[in-house]
Amino acid sequence: MSASGQFFWLLNQLNSSLEGTNAATVQSRKMPNRLPLYHGTPGRRLPPRLCLTLLGALLILFFVIRLVACSGMSRTGVGGVPGAGGGSILSVTPAAIGFGNETVGSTSASRSVTISNQGQLGLSVSQVSIVPSEFKLSGPTPPITIPPGSSVTYNVAFAPDAAQAFSGSVSVTSNASNGIGNASLSGTGVLQTTVLNVLPAVISFGSELVNTTSNAQNVLLTNGGITAITMSGVQTSAPFAVASFSGSTTLNPAQSLMLSVTFTPVAQTSYTGSLSITSSAPSSPDTAALSGAGGAVCGQPNDGLIHIPPNWTTFTPPSRGGSYVDPVFGCTIVRLTDSTRDGVSEHHYYATLTPMSSDDSKVLIIDEHGGWHVTDLLGNVIVPTANMPAANQGTMLWDATNGNVFYFTSGNSLMKGTIGGNTVTSSVVHTFSEYQVVVLPDKTDLSIDGQSFALWGGTTSGTNPLNIFTYNMQTNLKKASYVTGCVQNAASNQGSCVHGITQTADDNVIIGFANDGTCTECGNRLWNGSTLTHEQDNTSHLDTGYDMNGNPVIVERGNSFSLAGLTNPCPSGWGLDIRNLNNFQSAVCLLDNQPSWHVGYRGSTSQPWVGISFFDTRTPGPEFFNNSPNFQTPSASNWQLYEDEIILARVDANNNNTLIYRLAHARSRTMESFWAQPRAVINRDGKYVIFDSNMAYAQTGCPSGIVNCSDLYLIKVQ
Repeated sequence: MSASGQFFWLLNQLNSSLEGTNAATVQSRKMPNRLPLYHGTPGRRLPPRLCLTLLGALLILFFVIRLVACSGMSRTGVGGVPGAGGGSILSVTPAAIGFGNETVGSTSASRSVTISNQGQLGLSVSQVSIVPSEFKLSGPTPPITIPPGSSVTYNVAFAPDAAQAFSGSVSVTSNASNGIGNASLSGTGVLQTTVLNVLPAVISFGSELVNTTSNAQNVLLTNGGITAITMSGVQTSAPFAVASFSGSTTLNPAQSLMLSVTFTPVAQTSYTGSLSITSSAPSSPDTAALSGAGGAVCGQPNDGLIHIPPNWTTFTPPSRGGSYVDPVFGCTIVRLTDSTRDGVSEHHYYATLTPMSSDDSKVLIIDEHGGWHVTDLLGNVIVPTANMPAANQGTMLWDATNGNVFYFTSGNSLMKGTIGGNTVTSSVVHTFSEYQVVVLPDKTDLSIDGQSFALWGGTTSGTNPLNIFTYNMQTNLKKASYVTGCVQNAASNQGSCVHGITQTADDNVIIGFANDGTCTECGNRLWNGSTLTHEQDNTSHLDTGYDMNGNPVIVERGNSFSLAGLTNPCPSGWGLDIRNLNNFQSAVCLLDNQPSWHVGYRGSTSQPWVGISFFDTRTPGPEFFNNSPNFQTPSASNWQLYEDEIILARVDANNNNTLIYRLAHARSRTMESFWAQPRAVINRDGKYVIFDSNMAYAQTGCPSGIVNCSDLYLIKVQ
């Protein structure tokens, strides 16, 4: 029935009620499809005024009912189903974002994308995604709920990685009835015509030993544009220095230049500076920030005085892994081994080869029976002797850069051992098929550049000569051998022909023959691949390296006693000197008035410190065990300058006390055996010194069953 029909039906009912009720009236109340205006028994009628009043009231009531009905429908939608006008309505604005041109490798400023709920129920957002990867999205992590009338903002940026146009979109997935929302994205990557990239932008050298040059750190300059860049200058200031650049140069697009920067602190303080690069790039001058600190050297600068160690007869070192502070010079010393507990004497081998790995984490140790093992810096065993590889006699040498790699020989092969956990994996570096056996003999270490070895090869018969040579594992080149006139079992690490060999900084070999004298195969002789040159007729302990000017040198005591025609540059004429191997008459004093010594160097400008340790040769004297009849209590009358000490002297010290540091007394009774001599060795980066000492047995002598008892001790120099 229509609304008008309903109205007249109501009106008719009102009129009939006033006229009375009869069968016809009851029948009319069944709401026929069509009703007469008047119906029933004629007679009684309403007054016209009352009819108009009632009609107006009914009209008002009708429209109120219709209004309420429409209001209810608007809340539920047509048919009462949630939807437009009442549920969750998703809006994403703006509908499109254009980033324009952006330089490849850079990131644009962020632009906002707003997600809002324009409905009357909560909007549940399950995913907000962006494609492709050159567009970057940041904001709340879905799922999130947005209340009616509220919004959430996301940020979008453009980071092109190629010179091309990019298009993409932000897509929003939710429970909204109007589906997934999107905002389209566009941008173009362009190449900057002139750009100089400097990496890294910040360099920290950390702590470096005072008056020592750090290892070089590299700065890479790259032309990241599409036009050439002219570089006109690179500057920095002391204590920082830059190499690998002189004058000017041009970098074409995509071309790079590597600069090397070093740090040489002169005081115990912090330093900051910058590397400045002047060029034709619009960003010129480009810079890299530099920082570093001068580290303290433990010990004391040389005062030139005799210092007798206190408690010489009663001192007891700590147990393995423990430490003590030297009471005279102040360095902290850590005990690495305990011969009594291990039932065997343990050593670090020799002053001219470092027992410490390149990463300063491990120590190679050999016992009196020739067994090797590896410990950490507290003496804890990392690789036990049982897990070390079978090797020839001779030394084991650490790699110059990998702290888990060392080298040894087996049969006629040079081998590499790689530590993994508590085991070692062996592999062949090179096989010398021309020899029955090869050995890394006494006194030789891996070269300063970490690439080559000095070896000898031959047979095990003892009736054939030795072949002495250097081998470069990077180039796989073997230099011409020196073939001895004397004979020796090549499997032995020393013998009656040759005592040991020492590789020089410039990849030659100093051959230490078994006997002193002026003959061809006597004393120390330098083999350069073609000529054998006299270095010492009467030999003394020496080592090799570079001076501060990059000249190959030896650390020795050179004078007319060691080789006719030589003069010693020290005041006494008997001091330790630094002698140029390319000009043997050229030498400078290192340290004067020293007692018997061992030296360890293999250094350069990046590690210019020479390790020196001293031992006694007098009988009787203070360097016997307390229970020896030859023992004398130390006194001003029998204790020598520098006796029993461990010292660092910079290679250019020239007997200048400010460049000589006294670290500790070894407290070793060196007259008891060669292995009691400290033979102090400095490691590759100059931060640690390791030495031997039998101080733990000074009061009662070696334990029963242990020969040449001694232990290893470690000093952290800085």
